[in-house]
Amino acid sequence: MEVSFSLQVILATNIAESSVTIPGVAYVIDSCRSLQVYWDPIRKTDAAGLVWISKSQVTKSQMS
Repeated sequence: MEVSFSLQVILATNIAESSVTIPGVAYVIDSCRSLQVYWDPIRKTDAAGLVWISKSQVTKSQMS
């Protein structure tokens, strides 16, 4: 007897985490990273970088 299954892997940013529902997805693995905009004083402009999110942010996202 042959068993067949498929595995869906979805990579997304924190921008869409609360508004996207994909049928058939049972598990989500969160990287605990977020793209944050900050002021770069050397370049004197806004910049973006990946940062680790806090434990309270993880708890908040699990509850929503």
